[in-house]
Order: sequence, then structure tokens, then C-alpha cells
Amino acid sequence: VSNFDQRSFALGLAKGDLVFILDADEFLDRKALDEIKNILSYEEVCDGYKIMREAYFLDRPLHFSEKSEPEMRLFRKGTGFVTQKRGHRGHEAYDVRGRTKILDGAIRHYTADTISERIKKIDFYSTIWADEMAEYGTRPPSAPTVSYIVLKSFIGKFLVNGGFRDGFAGFMLCALKAAENFLKYAKLWERNCRA
Repeated sequence: VSNFDQRSFALGLAKGDLVFILDADEFLDRKALDEIKNILSYEEVCDGYKIMREAYFLDRPLHFSEKSEPEMRLFRKGTGFVTQKRGHRGHEAYDVRGRTKILDGAIRHYTADTISERIKKIDFYSTIWADEMAEYGTRPPSAPTVSYIVLKSFIGKFLVNGGFRDGFAGFMLCALKAAENFLKYAKLWERNCRA
């Protein structure tokens, strides 16, 4: 059963008027928690609420290596649904039909407590990506193209987005993201060799 199917099934089991989504590696900060408490006391509510998601790596906040973006996490039952873009299996999102608002506060996403934990996640998600792309019949690009993708990933996150400003933790995360991109295409190449 896919992550998409599990999340869709779980939405159907929700009993309250509002549905709140929080993954096991995420925590609400005080400001977001207070906002949600206030929403529960309102008579009129929006159909959906987005909350900023901030990344933490090795217990350090990342302000530049990872973008903080608002994500749909609180919505009226029946208005929210699970979405999935091609190439993002395992990273589903939520969308809402209706009026939405961005809340103050943030969800703190603790991406990994150790380097080993991050490497396990990279192995897991790069395998899911390669399997999905192979199912679609995607051929791996050439070695120079993969080299370009990997370098662009590192340079984009570390230099252009300012990941260097997150210190050594930012450097490590940018390097690991580049390695993840390499592994995606290496595993896709491997699957095409077997076909």
C-alpha cells in the first residue's frame, strides 16, 4: 500500500470537523499551537490553513539550505485531499477546495538526528523515486547530464540559496541533497540495465 493510499484512507477515518496533519518527525512551535487553539474556538473558519514548515538538521535550524514554505495542514473535513506529483512518491501534500489562510507560527521538521539516519532516508527515497520513474519508462540521462544535475543541486542550495550561511550543517545537508540526486539517477540507470 502506497503512502498516498494510506494518507487518503486516514483522511476518510477522521471524525472531527477539522483535520490536522502532523508527521512523526514534526512539532508545532508555541505560536502555531496558540493559533490552532484560537481557530478551534471560532464559529467561522476558513476551509484550510497553511503553516510554515521549517527544517532542522542535526538539531540545528536551517534558514537557507532548505526553503521554509507554507504547507496545508489544517482543514475542514471533506474539503481537503491528498495530492501527489509525478516523481514525488513518498512526499505527498494536501490541498483544499475553498478559502485558505496562512497561520502565524511554524511546524518544525526534524529531518534527521544523525548523518546515518539522513543517509538511510536518502537511500529509501531515492529507491522510491527510481522505481516510480522506471514504472513510467523513464530512461536515465547521460553521465554529463547527471553530473550537471548533481552540481547544480549543490551549487543552487549552497551558494545561490545561501546554504553556506547555515554553517557546516548547511554544507552537509547541501552535499547530501546532491548525493541523493546522484543516487536517484544511478538507481534509475541500474533498473534500466535490468530491463
